[in-house]
Amino acid sequence: MMYHTAIIKNDQTGQFHLMPFRPAPRPSETVSVGNYCRHRSIGETKKGFCTLAAAEEEIARIDSYWATGMVFEWDGKESAATVSYFPFEKQMELATDNE
Repeated sequence: MMYHTAIIKNDQTGQFHLMPFRPAPRPSETVSVGNYCRHRSIGETKKGFCTLAAAEEEIARIDSYWATGMVFEWDGKESAATVSYFPFEKQMELATDNE
């Protein structure tokens, strides 16, 4: 399975952690490859990175992770958790600034 993966910045430590998401469609959602559906975060990874670039490189290194390009702030006090909508079993088209 492939996991859409965002990055969260721990405001207490300044470190960046990976946050993979798993599909968690609502009962009313029609789910098929490429259609957007709700995903829930699995939780932050324990390993933190000193820079955003290092966290992005780690996502690229892991075959089962797709980068979302999303970066969240996290107070670091409790387990980080959120939901978002991604295409089901399909990598997102990330906007690039080629100018």
